[in-house]
Amino acid sequence: MKRYILILLMIAIGVNLIFSFSDASENHLSSIETILNNYKKQIVNLDDLDQDAREYFINHERSKRPGVVVADFNGDGSEDVAILTKGALLIFMCNKSCREVKTISYGGFTGIQYVIPASKGELIEETDAMPSKSAPVKVRLKNVGVHLDHYGKGIIVYYWDEQKNDFIGINTIE
Repeated sequence: MKRYILILLMIAIGVNLIFSFSDASENHLSSIETILNNYKKQIVNLDDLDQDAREYFINHERSKRPGVVVADFNGDGSEDVAILTKGALLIFMCNKSCREVKTISYGGFTGIQYVIPASKGELIEETDAMPSKSAPVKVRLKNVGVHLDHYGKGIIVYYWDEQKNDFIGINTIE
């Protein structure tokens, strides 16, 4: 009898695991929501911005979430998510499930950092404020990217580079 109960219990656990995995992998929105819930206390929000950055953000950005960008970053037809915490920009690529593909540390949070989408087709030009041996880079975005804005200080645009299979950052002109 104990053996029969043990076998039934193992079958029940196995069926439950199969349904858990299939639900998680098929529910794309749930994956992004799970990421947002997991980082909820760390994601930069309006209350975290200093007064000037908050006013600018509220008056100029359509999104009211200064720490979140949800868009298709790599052109696969699935929404991905970038979240700005008080120490790093985390980028997750999602298809049936989400996986973190890039962590970009940016130093200590000062109350002026926020993220917004960089539009598909936007021309991104590297600033020449920092001398380099080559000409400034110019890139026309094939997909949506992520502006990491340091209000009044500078902007770095991160975009998916298909050839390098990575997110690349460009310091831009503000």
